[in-house]
Amino acid sequence: MALSSLPAKKSSPLGSSTPQACLDTFVAKAPKSRYTLQGSKETPQSEVCREGEGNVRECLVLQMHCTEMFEAMQKHGFYCALPMDPRQTHIECVPISK
Repeated sequence: MALSSLPAKKSSPLGSSTPQACLDTFVAKAPKSRYTLQGSKETPQSEVCREGEGNVRECLVLQMHCTEMFEAMQKHGFYCALPMDPRQTHIECVPISK
């Protein structure tokens, strides 16, 4: 499934203390979901998305470098890697079974 095939709801919570806290809250709402990360290592802004109920993609744009977001997702217990399709540029994160 291509990333653009689902309608997306984007948000960037205002008033949250830090980008890390926003990411923690976003992941805590659906810890068993698959996530995708999109960003550039040159810019301090990245997007994290998951497929929500009703095939709606929920996305969050944070002021974090993609490498920081990658590391944070691993700390949440996710395995993150590039997809098999070399044309895809996002990173896919899946929960590791405990």
